[in-house]
Amino acid sequence: VSVDSAITTLLNDSSASGLKLLAENAIVGPIVPSRFAISYAAPAAEVSQVAGGVPFAYEGNAEGGDRVVSFVVKHSGGLDGTVVLGYSITGSATLTGDRFVGGALPSGSVSFAADETEKTISFRVANNSVRNPSELLTLTLKDLYGNSQFTDSQGALTVSGVAKLRLLDDDPNTPVLSGPSGGK
Repeated sequence: VSVDSAITTLLNDSSASGLKLLAENAIVGPIVPSRFAISYAAPAAEVSQVAGGVPFAYEGNAEGGDRVVSFVVKHSGGLDGTVVLGYSITGSATLTGDRFVGGALPSGSVSFAADETEKTISFRVANNSVRNPSELLTLTLKDLYGNSQFTDSQGALTVSGVAKLRLLDDDPNTPVLSGPSGGK
C-alpha cells in the first residue's frame, strides 16, 4: 500500500478513527529550513589576511610543505534532520587539478546529522617550485535535496553558498640575468 493511497483511504473514512489518526500524525508548527554560512578558516598559527575583501593564503605552509585549506560551514535553523551538502572548487582560468594534492579539483559532500551545527571542509594545495599566478578559489555548496538556504557575505539568503580564497604563490621571483660573454 502506497502512502498516497493510505492517506486517500483515511481522508475518505468518515469515521472518527480515520480523522483521529490523521490528526495524531500531522506535523504541527512552522517548517524551519536549514541555513548555512561558510567562511575560510585560517590556520591557528596565522592571522587571516584579506585583500580586496577576499582572504588569501600562500600555496605552501611555513615549513615549506603543502598548504591545508579549510572552510568552516555553520548550520542553523532547522536542525532536526540530516542534511547533505555537495561541494566543489572552481576558480581562475589558471586553477587546475595539479595545484592540489591528488591531482584534481576538490569536490565531495558533507553531511550534517540532526543537531550538528558545524563542519569543516579541508583539502591540500600542492606546494610546488613553479611560479604560479595569483588564483582565486571558489568553494560552492549546494543542498543535494534543495531544502536549505545559504547566507551570503551581506547576510542575504541564497540557494547556494559560496566562499572565496585567493591563493598566492610562495616561490621566489628570482630574475635570471645574462649579459655578453667574455666581456670586459
